[in-house]
Amino acid sequence: MIQPSRAYIVCSTQRSGSTYLCHLLASTGVAGNPQEYFEARADTGLPPHPGYFLAGLSRTGAGIRDDLRPTDAPGYSDLRTVDGWEAHLERTFRLGTTANGVVATKLMWNQLPDLEQHAAALPPFVGVTGAELLERLFAHPSYVWMRRSDKVRQAISLWRALQTRIWRLEHPTADGEKPALHYSFDGIEHLRRRLSADDDAWGRFFERSALDPLELRYETDVEPDPMGAVARVLAHSVLNALHDTRLDERTLVICTTDHGLAFPTAKASLLDRGIGVSLVLRGPGFTGGRALDELVSHIDIFPTVCDVAGVPTPPWALGRSLVPLVAGDEEPGVRAAIFSELTYHAAYEPQRAIRTERYKYIRRFDDYPYPVLPNCDDSPSKDAHLTRGWATRVVARESLHDLFFNPGEGRNLIGEADYAGVLGGLRERLHQWMVETSDPLLKGPIAPPVGARINSQSQRSAEDPTQLIEETEAPTSR
Repeated sequence: MIQPSRAYIVCSTQRSGSTYLCHLLASTGVAGNPQEYFEARADTGLPPHPGYFLAGLSRTGAGIRDDLRPTDAPGYSDLRTVDGWEAHLERTFRLGTTANGVVATKLMWNQLPDLEQHAAALPPFVGVTGAELLERLFAHPSYVWMRRSDKVRQAISLWRALQTRIWRLEHPTADGEKPALHYSFDGIEHLRRRLSADDDAWGRFFERSALDPLELRYETDVEPDPMGAVARVLAHSVLNALHDTRLDERTLVICTTDHGLAFPTAKASLLDRGIGVSLVLRGPGFTGGRALDELVSHIDIFPTVCDVAGVPTPPWALGRSLVPLVAGDEEPGVRAAIFSELTYHAAYEPQRAIRTERYKYIRRFDDYPYPVLPNCDDSPSKDAHLTRGWATRVVARESLHDLFFNPGEGRNLIGEADYAGVLGGLRERLHQWMVETSDPLLKGPIAPPVGARINSQSQRSAEDPTQLIEETEAPTSR
């Protein structure tokens, strides 16, 4: 049987939003492929008939139990297509594992007894149940407990799915029309109680087994911040694996982000909201839970890794290790400024900037006078800007911002006498940085590489037709 390097189990109940979460996790390509591999009943080898969920409920007239068609099974859980449960385990690990060795599955509470019964057919698992069985099957997995707070909505969703069988587009109507629904208060209340009881059972399972799952709720975690939920699952799985293998004390974990979406004056600008990202580190030299408001940059990560690994930082590295900063050993004033740049996004827009604790200076290096619209993603916020004349608002060639009095960077202080000294100093420091880093802008416009496709500065959207660069030529404002 395939042995994964890391494993996690999404524990949930039907219609909780777990399918959405698992789809997001699978889409990362590094978090396994969590599916309901163990949904097949021990007596049929198929997922349970919809009537299974209504056991103990009086007849409602909805006809759910009168539809005797067997439930269709997806290829990953249909036991009729494999030669025994051991072959199904092989299939599960093959389908559920991504190239980096992470395997994932999703398990509903009602599926655990059938899983135990199937596993008992294999000698290594005879008499093994509950958490011990999952530990043996998945080699110390992490657990994600996915719940939905609004049990009434969850029950209504399950009631619809039981009637229509549309949770996997099973048995669609011939004409493609939505099937008629018959709602039953008693039926929905029955499902609400059942789902609540299953969630409570998961809670007792974790407590009894001394397990500490990552807890997510659809309404407060997954629905409003899906990517944040994915990041939490990945971090939980990785950190637990490090702890279980006793590697956490000598492993540096780095969590950072992209700049976000290219909305107006955000990503693809050199304002703070366009260059700021998060940076969280855990590991040797980074313990104790501290938050530092300092001018650090991603170029500091490589020297930090060298420092933690105990190897010399190459002389060409531009950043500074963060270890002395966190340890309190760094001399004051070392991190006096950070520099940022933009040359191309979808179109040419050469800019350079210096940011100190209080001030930001940005310089543009071409003569296109307006916002470069292809560098801003199409969005309602972009449309709102355009309807108010943003496309023809002249963009300053230089801008200076006092971040103490104007943290939103909406007021340009170029030309104000009180800031003349600040402006002169920042101009000189930015130029010196460009010289030290051999910035090609010092020699004139930067040509795109042959084979690139770029938008013109005057186009409205990155979705507009692009130009294929077939030979090296300097860009022009257009």
